Amino acid sequence: MGKGAKERFVPLGNVTSQAIVVYLEGERAETSAESLLVTDKGKPLSKGGIRTLIKRVGNRAALKGRLYPHKLRHTAAREFLRNGGNVFSLQEVLGHGTLEMTKRYIYLDIGDLKSSFASASSMDNLVQ
Repeated sequence: MGKGAKERFVPLGNVTSQAIVVYLEGERAETSAESLLVTDKGKPLSKGGIRTLIKRVGNRAALKGRLYPHKLRHTAAREFLRNGGNVFSLQEVLGHGTLEMTKRYIYLDIGDLKSSFASASSMDNLVQ
């Protein structure tokens, strides 16, 4: 469930799906909690616990700047578009009511725009 008690559907790729199966059949198999993410005591991981975990991972990776859940959401959205994802599909996954919200949410640099135009240019693709 997301903001405004809206139900969210999040498609997963094969690598992520396989990693979840390994997690559920491995270290997670010892608990009967309904939550996917649990603490080492088998209790559901809270929002604060997730923030702490993400911050710890960012520190271990020596990432510049703060790392927090919403930054991962923005990064995943940007990478989805960089890898050829459709902005309308992204809007649906993010749960945005308008494309305008999705537009404000994503920051693409000039290199992204040039690359996107080069691969989708009508004239360039017509001549090839």
